[in-house]
Amino acid sequence: MQPYFIPYIGYFQLVHSCDLLIYYIDIQFPMRSWINRNRLMVNGSPKFTTIPIAHHKLDTEIRDITIADGFERVRRKTLGRFDHNYVSAPFKGAARSLLASVLELDEPNLVEFLVHGLSCIYSELALETNTLSSSELLIDPSLTGQERVIAIARAVGADTYINLPGGRSLYEPSAFEEAGITLQFVDPVIPANEIEGGVSFPRMSIIDTIAHLGVDEVFDLCRRAE
Repeated sequence: MQPYFIPYIGYFQLVHSCDLLIYYIDIQFPMRSWINRNRLMVNGSPKFTTIPIAHHKLDTEIRDITIADGFERVRRKTLGRFDHNYVSAPFKGAARSLLASVLELDEPNLVEFLVHGLSCIYSELALETNTLSSSELLIDPSLTGQERVIAIARAVGADTYINLPGGRSLYEPSAFEEAGITLQFVDPVIPANEIEGGVSFPRMSIIDTIAHLGVDEVFDLCRRAE
Protein backbone atom coordinates (compact mmCIF):
# COMPACT_ATOMS: atom_id res chain seq x y z
CA MET A 1 0.00 0.00 0.00
CA GLN A 2 1.09 3.55 -0.59
CA PRO A 3 1.36 5.68 2.56
CA TYR A 4 -1.73 7.94 2.54
CA PHE A 5 -2.58 11.18 4.29
CA ILE A 6 -5.02 10.60 7.20
CA PRO A 7 -6.74 7.78 5.21
CA TYR A 8 -10.19 6.33 5.73
CA ILE A 9 -10.95 3.56 8.22
CA GLY A 10 -10.54 0.78 5.64
CA TYR A 11 -6.80 1.46 5.53
CA PHE A 12 -6.51 0.75 9.25
CA GLN A 13 -8.72 -2.31 9.03
CA LEU A 14 -6.23 -3.61 6.46
CA VAL A 15 -3.33 -2.78 8.79
CA HIS A 16 -4.98 -4.82 11.54
CA SER A 17 -5.37 -7.77 9.14
CA CYS A 18 -1.73 -8.06 8.10
CA ASP A 19 1.53 -9.10 9.75
CA LEU A 20 3.71 -6.91 7.54
CA LEU A 21 2.66 -3.68 5.85
CA ILE A 22 4.84 -2.71 2.89
CA TYR A 23 4.81 0.93 1.87
CA TYR A 24 4.87 0.90 -1.92
CA ILE A 25 6.95 4.00 -2.66
CA ASP A 26 9.32 3.22 -5.54
CA ILE A 27 6.74 3.81 -8.25
CA GLN A 28 5.65 6.97 -10.04
CA PHE A 29 3.75 9.45 -7.89
CA PRO A 30 0.09 9.43 -9.02
CA MET A 31 -1.41 12.88 -9.30
CA ARG A 32 -4.81 13.58 -7.70
CA SER A 33 -4.54 10.48 -5.53
CA TRP A 34 -5.19 9.87 -1.84
CA ILE A 35 -1.47 10.02 -1.07
CA ASN A 36 -1.38 13.72 -0.26
CA ARG A 37 -5.06 14.56 0.35
CA ASN A 38 -8.16 13.35 2.11
CA ARG A 39 -11.61 14.54 3.09
CA LEU A 40 -12.86 16.36 6.17
CA MET A 41 -16.22 18.05 6.60
CA VAL A 42 -16.40 21.75 5.68
CA ASN A 43 -19.73 23.57 6.01
CA GLY A 44 -21.56 20.25 6.10
CA SER A 45 -19.94 18.69 3.01
CA PRO A 46 -16.86 16.50 2.46
CA LYS A 47 -14.01 18.68 1.18
CA PHE A 48 -10.39 17.89 0.37
CA THR A 49 -7.58 18.79 2.74
CA THR A 50 -4.36 18.66 0.73
CA ILE A 51 -0.63 18.58 1.42
CA PRO A 52 0.89 20.82 -1.27
CA ILE A 53 3.78 19.24 -3.14
CA ALA A 54 6.71 20.89 -4.87
CA HIS A 55 7.00 20.93 -8.65
CA HIS A 56 8.48 17.67 -9.95
CA LYS A 57 8.97 15.68 -13.14
CA LEU A 58 6.10 13.45 -14.19
CA ASP A 59 8.08 10.25 -13.64
CA THR A 60 9.22 11.16 -10.10
CA GLU A 61 8.77 8.28 -7.67
CA ILE A 62 6.69 8.68 -4.53
CA ARG A 63 9.77 8.42 -2.32
CA ASP A 64 11.32 11.48 -3.99
CA ILE A 65 8.36 13.85 -3.71
CA THR A 66 8.93 16.99 -1.62
CA ILE A 67 6.37 19.04 0.28
CA ALA A 68 6.07 22.58 -1.06
CA ASP A 69 7.39 25.55 0.90
CA GLY A 70 4.94 27.29 3.19
CA PHE A 71 3.46 24.18 4.77
CA GLU A 72 3.18 25.94 8.14
CA ARG A 73 0.37 28.06 6.69
CA VAL A 74 -1.42 24.90 5.50
CA ARG A 75 -0.98 23.36 8.94
CA ARG A 76 -2.60 26.36 10.65
CA LYS A 77 -5.41 26.49 8.09
CA THR A 78 -6.17 22.77 8.48
CA LEU A 79 -6.36 22.95 12.26
CA GLY A 80 -8.44 26.14 12.08
CA ARG A 81 -10.82 24.53 9.61
CA PHE A 82 -11.18 21.54 11.93
CA ASP A 83 -11.91 23.79 14.92
CA HIS A 84 -14.59 25.65 12.98
CA ASN A 85 -16.32 22.64 11.44
CA TYR A 86 -16.13 20.03 14.21
CA VAL A 87 -17.22 22.17 17.13
CA SER A 88 -20.23 19.91 17.80
CA ALA A 89 -18.47 16.56 17.22
CA PRO A 90 -18.64 14.54 20.46
CA PHE A 91 -15.00 13.44 20.36
CA LYS A 92 -13.49 16.52 18.73
CA GLY A 93 -10.79 16.83 21.42
CA ALA A 94 -9.23 13.43 20.71
CA ALA A 95 -9.49 13.91 16.96
CA ARG A 96 -8.02 17.41 17.07
CA SER A 97 -5.10 16.28 19.21
CA LEU A 98 -4.37 13.43 16.82
CA LEU A 99 -4.60 15.69 13.78
CA ALA A 100 -2.14 18.12 15.38
CA SER A 101 0.30 15.23 16.00
CA VAL A 102 0.00 14.08 12.39
CA LEU A 103 0.73 17.60 11.11
CA GLU A 104 3.47 18.57 13.55
CA LEU A 105 6.48 17.03 11.82
CA ASP A 106 8.72 19.53 9.99
CA GLU A 107 9.92 17.19 7.25
CA PRO A 108 10.19 18.11 3.56
CA ASN A 109 10.10 14.54 2.26
CA LEU A 110 6.48 13.53 1.67
CA VAL A 111 6.92 9.85 2.50
CA GLU A 112 8.68 10.58 5.79
CA PHE A 113 5.91 13.01 6.69
CA LEU A 114 3.15 10.51 5.81
CA VAL A 115 4.76 7.59 7.63
CA HIS A 116 5.08 9.76 10.74
CA GLY A 117 1.38 10.60 10.53
CA LEU A 118 0.34 7.00 10.01
CA SER A 119 2.48 5.92 12.95
CA CYS A 120 0.68 8.46 15.15
CA ILE A 121 -2.66 6.97 14.15
CA TYR A 122 -1.49 3.36 14.63
CA SER A 123 -0.40 4.26 18.14
CA GLU A 124 -3.69 6.01 18.94
CA LEU A 125 -5.70 3.00 17.72
CA ALA A 126 -3.36 0.45 19.38
CA LEU A 127 -2.63 -1.16 16.00
CA GLU A 128 0.51 -3.27 15.93
CA THR A 129 2.12 -4.29 12.65
CA ASN A 130 5.58 -4.40 11.17
CA THR A 131 6.31 -2.01 8.32
CA LEU A 132 8.79 -1.99 5.47
CA SER A 133 9.38 0.18 2.41
CA SER A 134 9.35 -1.48 -1.01
CA SER A 135 12.49 0.45 -1.95
CA GLU A 136 14.44 -1.61 0.61
CA LEU A 137 13.76 -4.82 -1.33
CA LEU A 138 15.63 -3.94 -4.55
CA ILE A 139 12.95 -5.41 -6.83
CA ASP A 140 13.71 -5.61 -10.56
CA PRO A 141 12.66 -2.14 -11.84
CA SER A 142 11.45 -3.63 -15.12
CA LEU A 143 8.61 -5.39 -13.30
CA THR A 144 5.33 -3.50 -13.14
CA GLY A 145 1.77 -3.94 -11.90
CA GLN A 146 0.79 -7.38 -10.69
CA GLU A 147 4.18 -8.92 -11.45
CA ARG A 148 5.92 -6.37 -9.26
CA VAL A 149 3.52 -6.96 -6.37
CA ILE A 150 4.10 -10.72 -6.61
CA ALA A 151 7.87 -10.14 -6.63
CA ILE A 152 7.58 -8.01 -3.49
CA ALA A 153 5.53 -10.69 -1.74
CA ARG A 154 8.09 -13.34 -2.71
CA ALA A 155 10.96 -11.14 -1.51
CA VAL A 156 9.57 -11.10 2.04
CA GLY A 157 8.52 -14.77 2.01
CA ALA A 158 4.79 -14.03 2.14
CA ASP A 159 2.28 -16.80 1.48
CA THR A 160 -0.70 -14.41 1.53
CA TYR A 161 -1.19 -10.98 -0.02
CA ILE A 162 -4.01 -8.83 1.39
CA ASN A 163 -5.41 -5.70 -0.22
CA LEU A 164 -8.47 -3.47 -0.12
CA PRO A 165 -11.41 -4.04 -2.54
CA GLY A 166 -10.00 -1.65 -5.14
CA GLY A 167 -7.36 -4.27 -5.93
CA ARG A 168 -9.93 -6.74 -7.24
CA SER A 169 -9.81 -5.10 -10.65
CA LEU A 170 -6.01 -5.06 -10.71
CA TYR A 171 -5.03 -8.59 -9.75
CA GLU A 172 -5.70 -12.09 -11.09
CA PRO A 173 -6.00 -14.71 -8.32
CA SER A 174 -4.61 -17.37 -10.68
CA ALA A 175 -1.33 -15.46 -11.11
CA PHE A 176 -0.85 -15.28 -7.34
CA GLU A 177 -1.81 -18.94 -6.99
CA GLU A 178 0.83 -19.93 -9.55
CA ALA A 179 3.35 -18.02 -7.45
CA GLY A 180 2.28 -19.90 -4.32
CA ILE A 181 0.58 -16.85 -2.80
CA THR A 182 -3.02 -16.56 -1.63
CA LEU A 183 -4.76 -13.37 -2.73
CA GLN A 184 -7.21 -11.94 -0.18
CA PHE A 185 -9.22 -8.74 0.20
CA VAL A 186 -10.45 -6.91 3.27
CA ASP A 187 -14.04 -5.68 3.01
CA PRO A 188 -14.09 -2.49 5.09
CA VAL A 189 -16.75 -1.92 7.73
CA ILE A 190 -17.89 1.66 7.15
CA PRO A 191 -19.35 3.50 10.18
CA ALA A 192 -23.07 4.20 10.00
CA ASN A 193 -22.51 7.96 10.36
CA GLU A 194 -20.54 7.91 7.09
CA ILE A 195 -23.42 6.39 5.12
CA GLU A 196 -26.20 8.48 3.62
CA GLY A 197 -29.04 7.04 1.59
CA GLY A 198 -27.34 3.65 1.59
CA VAL A 199 -24.16 5.08 0.03
CA SER A 200 -20.98 5.76 1.98
CA PHE A 201 -19.29 9.15 1.77
CA PRO A 202 -16.20 9.13 -0.47
CA ARG A 203 -13.53 8.00 1.95
CA MET A 204 -13.91 10.30 4.91
CA SER A 205 -10.65 10.64 6.81
CA ILE A 206 -10.07 8.62 9.96
CA ILE A 207 -9.88 11.99 11.75
CA ASP A 208 -13.54 12.59 10.90
CA THR A 209 -14.44 9.09 12.06
CA ILE A 210 -12.69 9.52 15.41
CA ALA A 211 -14.27 12.95 15.93
CA HIS A 212 -17.75 11.40 15.66
CA LEU A 213 -17.25 7.94 17.17
CA GLY A 214 -14.27 8.20 19.49
CA VAL A 215 -11.10 6.13 19.67
CA ASP A 216 -12.67 3.15 21.45
CA GLU A 217 -15.40 2.65 18.83
CA VAL A 218 -12.93 3.04 15.97
CA PHE A 219 -10.63 0.58 17.76
CA ASP A 220 -13.47 -1.98 17.67
CA LEU A 221 -14.33 -1.24 14.02
CA CYS A 222 -10.74 -1.85 12.97
CA ARG A 223 -11.06 -5.36 14.32
CA ARG A 224 -14.43 -6.17 12.72
CA ALA A 225 -13.45 -6.05 9.03
CA GLU A 226 -13.21 -9.35 7.21
